[in-house]
Amino acid sequence: MGMAEAKAVVKLQRFTRLPQLEGVGWARALQNRWTISNNRFGVVAVQPNRGTRMNIRLNSLLVVVVALYAQLAHGQITFPVDRPAVQVGDRWKASALDGFSKVATGSREEVVALVGIDSISTTRKTDGTPSESYLYDLDWNRLSDVKGRIEKEQRYAFPLVLGKTWSASWNWINSRGREGQIEMTYTVAGTERITVPAGTYETVKIEGKGVWKNRSSGSSGVAVETVWYSPIAKRYVRSTWVTRYAGGALDQNTIYEALEVDVKP
Repeated sequence: MGMAEAKAVVKLQRFTRLPQLEGVGWARALQNRWTISNNRFGVVAVQPNRGTRMNIRLNSLLVVVVALYAQLAHGQITFPVDRPAVQVGDRWKASALDGFSKVATGSREEVVALVGIDSISTTRKTDGTPSESYLYDLDWNRLSDVKGRIEKEQRYAFPLVLGKTWSASWNWINSRGREGQIEMTYTVAGTERITVPAGTYETVKIEGKGVWKNRSSGSSGVAVETVWYSPIAKRYVRSTWVTRYAGGALDQNTIYEALEVDVKP
């Protein structure tokens, strides 16, 4: 294959603009001889300009160099991270894993049905159950009706900034009629590249710690939650939830990981 037909495509995190290569001596000559472009889906294409005649080994090396540069850019998340532009039809599928055995206990699929002025409505289908409607604010915090009162589970506080901390408290009632309360403090701990079944993502790591109380049984304890939020996926791609009783015994240990992500750019 002639180099005029050569093309390298590298998948990476979506850029707001193409990275500039002028920072090294050979870069300007490279840009004069090659067309380097990216699209809104985060794909970078590198291809020789018409009339470019260069040694095939050198051409191949330049493609690799540009690809490596793109990968470096892929490894960065710039703070602040704004709330996502969620759109109708955006879809996520996640698996639930037992945190002790790492065995899958089920999966759930959620699709955005409506984006309003101050809320997001979704439909969620969990294995073996009918579809249910869920309501969130525009920051992806779930809104629940608990005995006529709207409770907000504030796991996010956009824009996300490194070191940002916020407190959240909400009441809950489960399908068996038991009631309780959770009080948490969340912190933007940093960034992390993680791999889940849906792929590899650059994420913002949010760590939460707090206490829980079951008013129906009188039991209580501590809770630890970690959320890996992906700007590209517009949502978390992994989360862990661990609770212990006041005496230290484990209560829950659940992991959610993205299986499929299908969102509009």
